[in-house]
Amino acid sequence: MSVLRFLFLPTGRLNRAKYWLGALLSGVIILVGSTLFAYAYLASLLGEDSTAVQLIVVPIFLLDFWVAIAITAKRLHDMDASAWWFLPIWLLSSALSVPRMPTLNAIGMLVGISTTLILGGVEGTIGPNRFGPDPLKREVGSPSP
Repeated sequence: MSVLRFLFLPTGRLNRAKYWLGALLSGVIILVGSTLFAYAYLASLLGEDSTAVQLIVVPIFLLDFWVAIAITAKRLHDMDASAWWFLPIWLLSSALSVPRMPTLNAIGMLVGISTTLILGGVEGTIGPNRFGPDPLKREVGSPSP
């Protein structure tokens, strides 16, 4: 699987190890975007022009969101679930991120963390399923690794 297909196409299946790699890459993208956002915010507080940095931050966050969609969709496909399950998961974890409501923020964070752990920990469908061949090339009836 090419890097572009791995990071940007939400089709096919993805095993757990590659999912964790994608999650790590997504975390790096978020770290870079957050660092640039903090720099732009501090620069604006100090009265400096941060327009160029601000123009970079939004595409970085959009890039990360798309990478998250693509790797989550493929991981859900490996578990023989529709990628549309990403939508309620994302909406639930995002809707609970309410400013000045730490309890809801904590619940939203728990939803996100538990989803990540489930997607990264639950074994995918053995053998081919409706979304494609097994990424680990296992056959139905073979023992799990």
